Amino acid sequence: MKRIYLIPILALQILPLQARQPEKGYRGFIEWSNDMRRPEYYYFGKETQIFSGISTSHGYQINPDLFVGAGVAIELHSNNGTQNWLVPLFAQIRTDRKWGDFTPFGDLRVGYSAVSGSDRGFFLSPSIGYRFNWGRKAGLNIGLGWTMKTYRDMQYSLVYDEVNNTTNFIENGKTNYTSNYLTLRIGFDF
Repeated sequence: MKRIYLIPILALQILPLQARQPEKGYRGFIEWSNDMRRPEYYYFGKETQIFSGISTSHGYQINPDLFVGAGVAIELHSNNGTQNWLVPLFAQIRTDRKWGDFTPFGDLRVGYSAVSGSDRGFFLSPSIGYRFNWGRKAGLNIGLGWTMKTYRDMQYSLVYDEVNNTTNFIENGKTNYTSNYLTLRIGFDF
């Protein structure tokens, strides 16, 4: 019976009693993220891809509304025994707003990413969310956004061999790809 009362008490601990803006000076973030998309491959059917990982960014809070910094993320996608790593390096701009006790934020990450087995490419990830204040120096952030990643990879064509009655994949060289993901981030700032 005591456990039933524990959950609402813990929930009240993360709700802001008084909304506060971040103070001027150093500010850092540690976040867990999930990027999800459901692409349609013409030859392989549909497959949901989820990149899951962590990111950290550090910078300077210029004023209570504006943060500028840089960071790195490491994300992993496992599929059929293969592991694909994504490592974006990014610049970050973030605005924290205060409307009464409501403290939303907007975040933009722009940079360059490396994908295992592929060339590097452009990385863009805007998001919006809510900051649960734990004082001027700490907070819990929950954000939802969109992530675009470009990369180069091998392109294949499906060719039918009439003599052997088989279908084969033929390499056509490297081509540019763009992937769009729905992004969820949960983390702390300090």
